[in-house]
Amino acid sequence: MLLSLCFSRIAENEFIQGKYRECHVCVSKQIDEFALAVQLLQEGKDAPTATKRHIESHLKSIYYGCAALFVSNYDVIPKVTSPDSNLVQMLLHKTVKQAVDDPIDEMINAISLKNSEQFETALIKRIKEIRRFDIDHFLCMDIWSMGLIKEAKKNGLHFHSDYIEVDCKDC
Repeated sequence: MLLSLCFSRIAENEFIQGKYRECHVCVSKQIDEFALAVQLLQEGKDAPTATKRHIESHLKSIYYGCAALFVSNYDVIPKVTSPDSNLVQMLLHKTVKQAVDDPIDEMINAISLKNSEQFETALIKRIKEIRRFDIDHFLCMDIWSMGLIKEAKKNGLHFHSDYIEVDCKDC
């Protein structure tokens, strides 16, 4: 679990320095480490309560699923994301339940509807949300949006995405 967190910080550092290929490698390693931790817990391996809570909360979120989209590792998504998440539902071409006022869910919904305008509106909303974060919760690399941007482009959506928080031209 600690390795996963270390790879996350290294990936952010590489991103800040414009080393996108290295960032991509670190995100891939982060996903692999998290998938291994999930697998070990599912096999009944013992772990501290805090580790179990961390894994359970991240399975409910779609962080690692979006990270997997970012590195184009579709095989790992079911291992690192809850099967009833909107992300998995979108990838299975099923109906997506949109949360109220959640730009990430709005982006997922836009991809499932293949609606470029809705996607761009949700992305702008997400960027504005990030820029309002406190300085002690600084987010320089929005892996959620970066993964969804990659998936949206793969699905033929066209939109403006030239924002520093999601700028990864070489990935």
